[in-house]
Amino acid sequence: MIEQAEVQQEQLDIPNLYWSVADVAPRRESADAFNRMEKLRDPSHVRALTSDELEHLISDTGFEILGTGSFRLAMELGKPLRASFPRPADADRIRKMFREELETDSMGIRAHVVDGEIRYSYPVTVIAARK
Repeated sequence: MIEQAEVQQEQLDIPNLYWSVADVAPRRESADAFNRMEKLRDPSHVRALTSDELEHLISDTGFEILGTGSFRLAMELGKPLRASFPRPADADRIRKMFREELETDSMGIRAHVVDGEIRYSYPVTVIAARK
């Protein structure tokens, strides 16, 4: 049986392969706080990489970086909590973290209140590359 990693490696070895990635990428100074919250929201979360880490990961696998960009993905706190599966006590901790985030922006997500709802935006990095 062919292992998934082997198939993925073969796909990456295709000549003239163009590839792009768009992923949440917190600032270096916000990454620890961001990852603590994400781990509570989604216990399977390991760690979000910073933009620099994503670029190095891609270039270290032999890709030439063609361009990078970024944008903010607007969210409302209630929707991701309903769509993920935090433990009940962790959902309360996340809400508390977001209330604190309104004052600190320690996670780098620009939390604010609109019509009584906490809203925020994930920092997303986009990288285009070629091998």
